[in-house]
Amino acid sequence: MATMTPSGEFESLLRIVEELDTPDGYKAELIRGKIVVSPWPVAGSSRPLRSLRQQLKAHAPEGLETAAGVLSGGDFW
Repeated sequence: MATMTPSGEFESLLRIVEELDTPDGYKAELIRGKIVVSPWPVAGSSRPLRSLRQQLKAHAPEGLETAAGVLSGGDFW
């Protein structure tokens, strides 16, 4: 039996997460080497996320924009 390297194991798990057919309203993530399926955040968390996005935007490198809670632009930081 072949031994899998840590990076090979990570890539294998990541591929599984990407191909996983999660139910509507749920997301699959790879967290600390485990696949976790959980519901998307409820609307009640949008206010704190908006506040965090505004705080991050004030310190973001030039050219990096925030949109709908997601940082986008040329580079991620």
